[in-house]
Amino acid sequence: MWAGISAILFWSVLIVVFLWLGLNTKTFTRQPLQDWVWLLLLSGGHLLLSLPFDWLGGVYLPNRYQQYRNIETGWWKRWARAAVVQAFFYLLFGLWLLTLGRYLGPVGTIGGMALVMLLLVGLQVWVARATVSWESFFDNHKGKLVIYLVNNDPGFTGGISGIPGMEVFIVPDMWRQSMSEKMLKVIQGRRHGALQTLAHAKGFLLAFVWTLLSFAVAVLLVPGGTGTGPGLVMTVALFSVISFAGSTILLSWFNRRAVWEIDRWVFYRGGDADVIRQSFEFTTVKEEQLDLPRWQESLVAMPGPASRAEHMARQKNQKGAWNARHQSVFMAWAGLSLFSRALPAVLGKPERWVFLPGD
Repeated sequence: MWAGISAILFWSVLIVVFLWLGLNTKTFTRQPLQDWVWLLLLSGGHLLLSLPFDWLGGVYLPNRYQQYRNIETGWWKRWARAAVVQAFFYLLFGLWLLTLGRYLGPVGTIGGMALVMLLLVGLQVWVARATVSWESFFDNHKGKLVIYLVNNDPGFTGGISGIPGMEVFIVPDMWRQSMSEKMLKVIQGRRHGALQTLAHAKGFLLAFVWTLLSFAVAVLLVPGGTGTGPGLVMTVALFSVISFAGSTILLSWFNRRAVWEIDRWVFYRGGDADVIRQSFEFTTVKEEQLDLPRWQESLVAMPGPASRAEHMARQKNQKGAWNARHQSVFMAWAGLSLFSRALPAVLGKPERWVFLPGD
Protein backbone atom coordinates (compact mmCIF):
# COMPACT_ATOMS: atom_id res chain seq x y z
CA MET A 1 0.00 0.00 0.00
CA TRP A 2 2.63 2.51 1.08
CA ALA A 3 4.89 1.76 -1.88
CA GLY A 4 2.02 2.75 -4.17
CA ILE A 5 1.33 5.87 -2.14
CA SER A 6 5.02 6.80 -2.41
CA ALA A 7 4.85 6.41 -6.20
CA ILE A 8 1.72 8.55 -6.36
CA LEU A 9 3.32 11.26 -4.22
CA PHE A 10 6.49 11.19 -6.33
CA TRP A 11 4.60 11.73 -9.58
CA SER A 12 2.35 14.35 -7.99
CA VAL A 13 5.29 16.42 -6.77
CA LEU A 14 7.11 16.03 -10.09
CA ILE A 15 4.03 17.15 -12.03
CA VAL A 16 3.40 20.15 -9.77
CA VAL A 17 7.02 21.29 -10.13
CA PHE A 18 6.90 20.82 -13.89
CA LEU A 19 3.64 22.73 -14.26
CA TRP A 20 5.01 25.56 -12.11
CA LEU A 21 8.11 25.75 -14.30
CA GLY A 22 5.95 25.48 -17.39
CA LEU A 23 4.15 28.70 -16.51
CA ASN A 24 7.44 30.45 -17.21
CA THR A 25 7.77 30.22 -20.98
CA LYS A 26 11.52 30.87 -20.73
CA THR A 27 11.88 27.38 -19.33
CA PHE A 28 10.89 26.00 -22.72
CA THR A 29 12.38 28.61 -25.05
CA ARG A 30 15.85 28.93 -23.55
CA GLN A 31 16.95 25.66 -25.18
CA PRO A 32 14.21 24.78 -27.68
CA LEU A 33 13.86 21.10 -28.56
CA GLN A 34 12.16 19.38 -31.44
CA ASP A 35 8.63 18.16 -30.70
CA TRP A 36 9.61 14.51 -31.19
CA VAL A 37 12.33 14.95 -28.57
CA TRP A 38 9.73 16.11 -26.04
CA LEU A 39 7.66 13.04 -26.85
CA LEU A 40 10.63 10.71 -26.39
CA LEU A 41 11.52 12.39 -23.11
CA LEU A 42 7.95 11.97 -21.90
CA SER A 43 7.54 8.26 -22.71
CA GLY A 44 11.12 7.33 -21.86
CA GLY A 45 11.11 9.35 -18.66
CA HIS A 46 7.91 7.66 -17.52
CA LEU A 47 9.43 4.24 -18.18
CA LEU A 48 12.71 4.91 -16.35
CA LEU A 49 11.32 6.89 -13.41
CA SER A 50 8.70 4.19 -12.77
CA LEU A 51 11.33 1.45 -12.59
CA PRO A 52 12.44 1.95 -8.94
CA PHE A 53 8.84 1.86 -7.72
CA ASP A 54 8.01 -1.13 -9.93
CA TRP A 55 11.00 -3.02 -8.52
CA LEU A 56 9.92 -2.09 -5.00
CA GLY A 57 6.37 -3.38 -5.53
CA GLY A 58 7.22 -6.33 -7.74
CA VAL A 59 10.42 -7.74 -6.25
CA TYR A 60 11.63 -6.24 -2.99
CA LEU A 61 8.42 -6.12 -0.94
CA PRO A 62 7.05 -9.53 -2.05
CA ASN A 63 10.42 -11.06 -1.17
CA ARG A 64 10.64 -9.34 2.19
CA TYR A 65 7.09 -10.10 3.32
CA GLN A 66 6.77 -13.53 1.69
CA GLN A 67 3.85 -12.38 -0.45
CA TYR A 68 3.31 -13.43 -4.07
CA ARG A 69 6.85 -14.81 -4.18
CA ASN A 70 6.13 -16.94 -7.23
CA ILE A 71 5.68 -13.85 -9.40
CA GLU A 72 9.36 -12.93 -8.96
CA THR A 73 10.49 -15.61 -11.43
CA GLY A 74 11.52 -13.88 -14.65
CA TRP A 75 10.37 -10.52 -13.32
CA TRP A 76 12.91 -8.42 -15.21
CA LYS A 77 11.99 -10.03 -18.52
CA ARG A 78 8.27 -9.59 -17.94
CA TRP A 79 8.71 -6.03 -16.71
CA ALA A 80 10.92 -5.04 -19.66
CA ARG A 81 8.42 -6.36 -22.19
CA ALA A 82 5.43 -4.68 -20.55
CA ALA A 83 7.22 -1.38 -19.93
CA VAL A 84 8.56 -1.15 -23.49
CA VAL A 85 5.16 -2.02 -24.97
CA GLN A 86 3.44 0.64 -22.87
CA ALA A 87 6.12 3.20 -23.82
CA PHE A 88 5.54 2.30 -27.48
CA PHE A 89 1.79 2.87 -27.07
CA TYR A 90 2.53 6.19 -25.38
CA LEU A 91 4.72 7.22 -28.31
CA LEU A 92 1.95 6.37 -30.78
CA PHE A 93 -0.76 8.12 -28.77
CA GLY A 94 1.50 11.13 -28.18
CA LEU A 95 2.24 11.46 -31.89
CA TRP A 96 -1.49 11.19 -32.59
CA LEU A 97 -2.35 13.94 -30.10
CA LEU A 98 0.52 16.10 -31.30
CA THR A 99 -0.70 15.87 -34.91
CA LEU A 100 -4.33 16.54 -33.99
CA GLY A 101 -3.38 19.50 -31.82
CA ARG A 102 -1.32 21.01 -34.61
CA TYR A 103 -3.87 20.64 -37.41
CA LEU A 104 -7.33 20.32 -35.82
CA GLY A 105 -7.05 22.30 -32.60
CA PRO A 106 -8.62 21.49 -29.22
CA VAL A 107 -11.90 20.09 -30.54
CA GLY A 108 -10.18 17.68 -32.91
CA THR A 109 -7.74 16.65 -30.20
CA ILE A 110 -10.52 15.84 -27.75
CA GLY A 111 -12.36 13.86 -30.43
CA GLY A 112 -9.19 11.95 -31.24
CA MET A 113 -8.71 11.17 -27.57
CA ALA A 114 -12.24 9.73 -27.38
CA LEU A 115 -11.55 7.52 -30.39
CA VAL A 116 -8.36 6.09 -28.88
CA MET A 117 -10.14 5.40 -25.58
CA LEU A 118 -12.82 3.40 -27.37
CA LEU A 119 -10.20 1.46 -29.32
CA LEU A 120 -8.27 0.69 -26.13
CA VAL A 121 -11.32 -0.75 -24.42
CA GLY A 122 -12.50 -2.60 -27.52
CA LEU A 123 -9.06 -4.13 -28.05
CA GLN A 124 -8.21 -4.56 -24.37
CA VAL A 125 -7.55 -8.28 -24.70
CA TRP A 126 -5.09 -7.65 -27.53
CA VAL A 127 -3.37 -4.88 -25.59
CA ALA A 128 -2.97 -7.33 -22.69
CA ARG A 129 -1.54 -9.97 -25.03
CA ALA A 130 0.99 -7.46 -26.36
CA THR A 131 1.99 -6.42 -22.84
CA VAL A 132 2.35 -9.88 -21.29
CA SER A 133 2.81 -13.33 -22.80
CA TRP A 134 -0.40 -15.18 -21.94
CA GLU A 135 -1.43 -18.77 -22.51
CA SER A 136 -5.20 -18.85 -22.89
CA PHE A 137 -8.17 -21.22 -23.00
CA PHE A 138 -11.64 -20.40 -24.27
CA ASP A 139 -15.09 -21.34 -23.04
CA ASN A 140 -18.67 -20.09 -23.14
CA HIS A 141 -20.82 -19.28 -20.14
CA LYS A 142 -24.48 -18.39 -20.70
CA GLY A 143 -23.76 -16.91 -24.10
CA LYS A 144 -20.65 -14.96 -23.12
CA LEU A 145 -17.14 -15.78 -24.30
CA VAL A 146 -14.88 -16.64 -21.36
CA ILE A 147 -11.11 -16.41 -21.76
CA TYR A 148 -9.04 -18.21 -19.11
CA LEU A 149 -5.58 -16.63 -18.89
CA VAL A 150 -2.65 -18.58 -17.45
CA ASN A 151 -0.30 -16.59 -15.23
CA ASN A 152 1.64 -16.91 -11.97
CA ASP A 153 0.20 -13.87 -10.20
CA PRO A 154 -2.36 -14.91 -7.54
CA GLY A 155 -3.50 -11.30 -7.33
CA PHE A 156 -4.66 -11.26 -10.97
CA THR A 157 -8.48 -11.25 -11.10
CA GLY A 158 -9.32 -10.65 -14.75
CA GLY A 159 -12.65 -8.91 -15.19
CA ILE A 160 -15.02 -7.89 -17.96
CA SER A 161 -13.37 -6.67 -21.13
CA GLY A 162 -14.91 -4.76 -23.99
CA ILE A 163 -17.41 -2.06 -24.81
CA PRO A 164 -20.94 -2.63 -23.43
CA GLY A 165 -22.76 -5.06 -25.69
CA MET A 166 -19.48 -6.69 -26.79
CA GLU A 167 -18.20 -7.97 -23.44
CA VAL A 168 -15.83 -10.86 -22.82
CA PHE A 169 -15.20 -12.44 -19.41
CA ILE A 170 -11.53 -12.69 -18.40
CA VAL A 171 -10.87 -15.31 -15.71
CA PRO A 172 -7.54 -16.47 -14.20
CA ASP A 173 -6.91 -20.06 -15.22
CA MET A 174 -5.71 -20.87 -11.69
CA TRP A 175 -9.27 -20.22 -10.51
CA ARG A 176 -10.55 -22.83 -12.95
CA GLN A 177 -7.92 -25.26 -11.70
CA SER A 178 -8.28 -24.69 -7.95
CA MET A 179 -11.83 -23.44 -7.25
CA SER A 180 -14.79 -25.63 -6.49
CA GLU A 181 -17.55 -25.68 -9.07
CA LYS A 182 -19.82 -23.72 -6.71
CA MET A 183 -17.22 -21.02 -6.15
CA LEU A 184 -16.51 -20.56 -9.84
CA LYS A 185 -20.23 -20.45 -10.54
CA VAL A 186 -20.66 -17.64 -7.99
CA ILE A 187 -17.84 -15.59 -9.52
CA GLN A 188 -19.15 -16.11 -13.06
CA GLY A 189 -22.60 -15.22 -11.78
CA ARG A 190 -21.28 -11.95 -10.35
CA ARG A 191 -20.02 -10.91 -13.75
CA HIS A 192 -23.34 -11.72 -15.36
CA GLY A 193 -24.87 -9.64 -12.57
CA ALA A 194 -22.62 -6.72 -13.50
CA LEU A 195 -24.09 -6.89 -17.01
CA GLN A 196 -27.73 -7.46 -16.06
CA THR A 197 -27.81 -4.68 -13.47
CA LEU A 198 -26.08 -2.38 -16.00
CA ALA A 199 -23.38 -1.76 -13.39
CA HIS A 200 -20.70 -2.54 -15.97
CA ALA A 201 -22.25 -0.25 -18.58
CA LYS A 202 -22.52 2.55 -16.01
CA GLY A 203 -18.91 1.97 -14.95
CA PHE A 204 -17.74 2.18 -18.55
CA LEU A 205 -19.78 5.31 -19.24
CA LEU A 206 -18.71 7.08 -16.04
CA ALA A 207 -15.04 6.22 -16.60
CA PHE A 208 -15.23 7.33 -20.24
CA VAL A 209 -16.92 10.65 -19.46
CA TRP A 210 -14.63 11.49 -16.54
CA THR A 211 -11.43 10.62 -18.41
CA LEU A 212 -12.45 12.56 -21.51
CA LEU A 213 -13.64 15.54 -19.46
CA SER A 214 -10.33 15.60 -17.57
CA PHE A 215 -8.45 15.62 -20.86
CA ALA A 216 -10.65 18.36 -22.29
CA VAL A 217 -10.02 20.58 -19.26
CA ALA A 218 -6.27 20.02 -19.58
CA VAL A 219 -6.25 20.78 -23.32
CA LEU A 220 -8.23 23.99 -22.84
CA LEU A 221 -6.10 25.21 -19.94
CA VAL A 222 -2.74 24.73 -21.65
CA PRO A 223 -1.95 27.47 -24.21
CA GLY A 224 -1.76 25.85 -27.61
CA GLY A 225 -2.98 22.51 -26.31
CA THR A 226 -1.11 19.50 -27.67
CA GLY A 227 0.06 21.27 -30.84
CA THR A 228 3.65 21.57 -29.62
CA GLY A 229 6.01 19.31 -27.70
CA PRO A 230 6.03 21.44 -24.52
CA GLY A 231 2.25 21.89 -24.79
CA LEU A 232 1.75 18.14 -25.09
CA VAL A 233 3.88 17.44 -22.02
CA MET A 234 2.06 20.11 -19.98
CA THR A 235 -1.31 18.76 -21.12
CA VAL A 236 -0.33 15.21 -20.14
CA ALA A 237 0.90 16.42 -16.73
CA LEU A 238 -2.29 18.35 -16.01
CA PHE A 239 -4.51 15.58 -17.35
CA SER A 240 -2.73 12.99 -15.20
CA VAL A 241 -3.43 14.94 -12.01
CA ILE A 242 -7.07 15.79 -12.81
CA SER A 243 -8.09 12.33 -14.04
CA PHE A 244 -6.34 10.43 -11.26
CA ALA A 245 -7.59 12.68 -8.46
CA GLY A 246 -11.16 12.46 -9.72
CA SER A 247 -11.04 8.70 -10.22
CA THR A 248 -9.68 8.24 -6.69
CA ILE A 249 -12.17 10.54 -4.96
CA LEU A 250 -15.28 10.24 -7.13
CA LEU A 251 -15.15 7.01 -9.11
CA SER A 252 -13.98 4.91 -6.16
CA TRP A 253 -17.23 5.79 -4.38
CA PHE A 254 -19.33 4.48 -7.27
CA ASN A 255 -17.01 1.49 -7.59
CA ARG A 256 -17.58 0.38 -3.99
CA ARG A 257 -21.35 0.72 -4.30
CA ALA A 258 -21.32 -1.50 -7.40
CA VAL A 259 -19.47 -4.24 -5.51
CA TRP A 260 -22.10 -4.21 -2.77
CA GLU A 261 -24.88 -4.07 -5.38
CA ILE A 262 -23.66 -7.19 -7.18
CA ASP A 263 -23.01 -9.05 -3.91
CA ARG A 264 -26.68 -8.55 -3.06
CA TRP A 265 -27.75 -9.43 -6.59
CA VAL A 266 -26.09 -12.84 -6.33
CA PHE A 267 -27.25 -13.42 -2.75
CA TYR A 268 -30.91 -12.63 -3.36
CA ARG A 269 -30.97 -14.87 -6.44
CA GLY A 270 -30.24 -17.93 -4.37
CA GLY A 271 -26.48 -17.82 -4.04
CA ASP A 272 -25.00 -19.75 -1.12
CA ALA A 273 -24.07 -17.14 1.47
CA ASP A 274 -21.03 -19.05 2.72
CA VAL A 275 -19.67 -19.59 -0.78
CA ILE A 276 -20.25 -15.93 -1.64
CA ARG A 277 -18.33 -14.82 1.45
CA GLN A 278 -15.48 -17.19 0.63
CA SER A 279 -15.33 -15.77 -2.90
CA PHE A 280 -14.56 -12.32 -1.48
CA GLU A 281 -11.01 -13.44 -0.72
CA PHE A 282 -10.30 -14.07 -4.40
CA THR A 283 -11.32 -10.58 -5.54
CA THR A 284 -9.89 -8.66 -2.59
CA VAL A 285 -7.06 -6.33 -3.56
CA LYS A 286 -4.66 -7.26 -0.77
CA GLU A 287 -2.29 -4.34 -1.42
CA GLU A 288 -5.12 -1.92 -0.57
CA GLN A 289 -6.47 -3.69 2.50
CA LEU A 290 -5.15 -1.96 5.63
CA ASP A 291 -6.73 -0.79 8.85
CA LEU A 292 -7.68 2.64 7.56
CA PRO A 293 -9.95 5.34 8.98
CA ARG A 294 -13.40 5.33 7.40
CA TRP A 295 -12.71 8.46 5.32
CA GLN A 296 -9.60 6.84 3.83
CA GLU A 297 -11.47 3.61 3.10
CA SER A 298 -13.72 5.62 0.79
CA LEU A 299 -10.69 6.26 -1.46
CA VAL A 300 -10.16 2.52 -2.02
CA ALA A 301 -12.08 1.14 -4.98
CA MET A 302 -12.58 -2.38 -3.63
CA PRO A 303 -14.15 -2.79 -0.15
CA GLY A 304 -12.69 -5.53 2.03
CA PRO A 305 -14.36 -8.87 2.85
CA ALA A 306 -15.76 -7.64 6.19
CA SER A 307 -17.46 -4.65 4.57
CA ARG A 308 -18.85 -6.80 1.78
CA ALA A 309 -20.23 -9.40 4.20
CA GLU A 310 -21.86 -6.62 6.21
CA HIS A 311 -23.60 -5.08 3.19
CA MET A 312 -24.52 -8.32 1.41
CA ALA A 313 -27.75 -9.13 3.23
CA ARG A 314 -28.98 -5.55 3.57
CA GLN A 315 -32.27 -4.76 1.90
CA LYS A 316 -31.07 -1.30 0.86
CA ASN A 317 -30.32 -1.55 -2.85
CA GLN A 318 -27.40 0.76 -3.51
CA LYS A 319 -26.55 1.36 -7.16
CA GLY A 320 -23.04 1.76 -8.42
CA ALA A 321 -20.74 1.78 -11.43
CA TRP A 322 -18.73 -1.44 -11.76
CA ASN A 323 -14.94 -1.00 -11.85
CA ALA A 324 -15.36 2.65 -12.82
CA ARG A 325 -12.10 3.70 -11.25
CA HIS A 326 -9.98 0.94 -12.75
CA GLN A 327 -11.56 1.35 -16.17
CA SER A 328 -10.68 5.04 -16.01
CA VAL A 329 -7.05 4.31 -15.11
CA PHE A 330 -6.72 2.07 -18.18
CA MET A 331 -8.56 4.48 -20.48
CA ALA A 332 -6.15 7.20 -19.34
CA TRP A 333 -3.42 5.42 -21.33
CA ALA A 334 -4.90 7.30 -24.29
CA GLY A 335 -3.82 10.57 -22.64
CA LEU A 336 -0.40 9.18 -21.58
CA SER A 337 -1.32 9.22 -17.88
CA LEU A 338 1.72 9.21 -15.61
CA PHE A 339 -0.26 7.39 -12.88
CA SER A 340 -1.13 4.34 -14.98
CA ARG A 341 1.26 2.09 -13.00
CA ALA A 342 1.30 3.89 -9.65
CA LEU A 343 -1.66 2.24 -7.93
CA PRO A 344 -0.61 -0.03 -5.03
CA ALA A 345 -2.38 -3.00 -6.60
CA VAL A 346 -0.46 -2.83 -9.91
CA LEU A 347 2.93 -1.53 -8.83
CA GLY A 348 5.57 -3.80 -10.31
CA LYS A 349 3.01 -6.37 -11.49
CA PRO A 350 2.82 -6.18 -15.31
CA GLU A 351 -0.02 -8.74 -15.51
CA ARG A 352 -2.29 -6.20 -13.83
CA TRP A 353 -1.44 -3.09 -15.86
CA VAL A 354 -4.18 -3.72 -18.43
CA PHE A 355 -6.65 -5.75 -16.34
CA LEU A 356 -6.47 -3.96 -13.02
CA PRO A 357 -7.50 -6.16 -10.08
CA GLY A 358 -11.00 -5.80 -8.78
CA ASP A 359 -14.37 -7.44 -8.66
